[in-house]
Amino acid sequence: MTLANGLLPHFALLLLRRWRILFTGVLLVVVLVGGSFLLLGAQTFLHYLQIIRLYGTQSAWTNTLEAMHKLRALTGVWLPAPWGIIAWLSASALVFIGVVCLNLRLKQQPNGFEIRWIGNSIALLLLSPHLFTHDLCILVVPCALLLSIGKARVPIWLGTGLVAIALLPAANYVLPTIMGFTLAALFELSLAYARTKFAGDHVAVA
Repeated sequence: MTLANGLLPHFALLLLRRWRILFTGVLLVVVLVGGSFLLLGAQTFLHYLQIIRLYGTQSAWTNTLEAMHKLRALTGVWLPAPWGIIAWLSASALVFIGVVCLNLRLKQQPNGFEIRWIGNSIALLLLSPHLFTHDLCILVVPCALLLSIGKARVPIWLGTGLVAIALLPAANYVLPTIMGFTLAALFELSLAYARTKFAGDHVAVA
């Protein structure tokens, strides 16, 4: 996981005022990331920034947008410049606002932990600077949380749906960004589920 990937979970912890967990996470990030760059040399950090910038362009022959599943790929592949960038920034802002609303609304709900972190995990993937198929292993987290709030016996439709999602990256070669579209839809579904489940609850935001 890159440094940029770690920003959203820590931001969610800040919204929830989980100070001890937040400070522990920040300390671990500083030690792991800073220690890695110190061991490898100062120039490594500059090279890392160059790679991140390269991953954000469609001209990189080693890393085309069609091969990734992030929000930037979804907008960049289907919209011409400069509309792809505009749509990406606008969609990223909407995802960010969704994360804020989700965490603030459910932070005092005793059974809102799973729903919050389903949404947070999917948002993390959507906003990732680069997201290859192997990076989708993070989907294990929201899938596990989803199963934990369900019944002991997993419904056939749910099991079939999770298997279909696991197989979707293989179809990306035929339908570029199909996984990016799916992640966006899943994020919206997580927000809709939260609105529906806690529609009658009025949470005071401190």
